[in-house]
Amino acid sequence: MAHAYSDYKTGYEKLLKSYKVKPNWVSIIDNAANRIFKHRDKYKKIEDEIGVPWTFVAVIHNLESGSDFSTHLHNGDPLTARTKLVPRGYPKTGKPPFTWEESAVDALKLKGFHKELDWSDAKVCYNLEMYNGFGYRPFGINSPYLWSGTTVYSRGKYVADGVWSSTAVSQQLGAIPLYKKLKELDAQKEKEEAKERKQLLKENSRSYQALATIKSFYKWATAGIASIPVMDYLGFFQNFLSSWGGPLLAIGGILLVGWVVTQYIMSRKEEEFKDGRYTPSGIKDDPAATE
Repeated sequence: MAHAYSDYKTGYEKLLKSYKVKPNWVSIIDNAANRIFKHRDKYKKIEDEIGVPWTFVAVIHNLESGSDFSTHLHNGDPLTARTKLVPRGYPKTGKPPFTWEESAVDALKLKGFHKELDWSDAKVCYNLEMYNGFGYRPFGINSPYLWSGTTVYSRGKYVADGVWSSTAVSQQLGAIPLYKKLKELDAQKEKEEAKERKQLLKENSRSYQALATIKSFYKWATAGIASIPVMDYLGFFQNFLSSWGGPLLAIGGILLVGWVVTQYIMSRKEEEFKDGRYTPSGIKDDPAATE
């Protein structure tokens, strides 16, 4: 049976909107997410190499091996040899013992995830189910691999390879609630890091400081012009505005465009600093920065 994403997309979207985390699983999710988040930088190396979001890699790692970095991402087998379980005999190249990064890249490429361009939540659901298998669908069960710990899964699981139980309940945390929590922590961390980068630029980059001053000027000048007709409730500037309203509007428009352009340049500089393509002069001149 073919398992096309187009056939499942709407179903995933409905589940993503309707599911809730069961109360007794909240602390389990929080603890797992906080534990995994400590290794964010290690997972992000995989993302930087092949473009697969680190949060996606992390949830697979948690499900396949309890986030054990001494095992294959493919299935949790030890890195000291090629995989024994399905998929068997991976990685095909190289010699054991393998590094966790080597194995992780191999496992993700094996599924073609390095070619994936759509990382929407619905497509993530599909990719996770594809990774584990679509074996729950014939039983009308939302895969516990994705949904365990949520209100859209209650019972039914494979208790061994090919052995189905309609009454067994998965005790393993599902990928989706964990994935969503990791995305939440990641967004918070990105926000904090962006704030820190801005502060470093303000303290160490002369060009960024100049841009910030120019931006501030544009902001207050634009606000000042815009406030004239608003504050003229007594009509003191009525004659003035009738003669100069057009030019003032044009000047205000120019100032607004200037603010937008300056903001864009500052954002680009922030991105360059983030990617390591720009180092502020103040940091270059600081001996401690190179230590």
